[in-house]
Amino acid sequence: MKRILFLSFAFISFWSSGADPKYPVSEIPEEMKKDCYAVVRESEDNFEIFSLGRTVRRVRKVVTILGKGGSPYAFFSEWYDKDSKILSFKAVAYDAAGQVIRKLKQSEIRDQSYISAGALFDDNRIKSADLAQATFPYTVEFEYEKEIRFLYWIP
Repeated sequence: MKRILFLSFAFISFWSSGADPKYPVSEIPEEMKKDCYAVVRESEDNFEIFSLGRTVRRVRKVVTILGKGGSPYAFFSEWYDKDSKILSFKAVAYDAAGQVIRKLKQSEIRDQSYISAGALFDDNRIKSADLAQATFPYTVEFEYEKEIRFLYWIP
């Protein structure tokens, strides 16, 4: 009985020991990594029109940062105002093996005025996240969903 219990526990522990790596750096061909600081792994930008008064834009970007020169890609921001609203904003960092090393909580995502403090009145705001890591390479994944209330333009 003890042996069956032990084997069952060992199997469950092994089975749930970790998720499959999502973006391992080893999957990037060597010729793409040569002489560059960052590699864009995925870039999606979807724009859905529900009516003239409601559209939703969904953006997802995955970038592997290979060296210090690629560090600006670890920062991501999106603006909004009284005519738009950010419905969701997610940011995740992965190590070289593709395992999650940091997942930003909503409280860690900065939300601030778009214009400096010198402005008397401003409705424009910006949400931003910084996933810079000390060791290279690493991968960042940013994703947001933004509702636009009036259709002035199509991105």
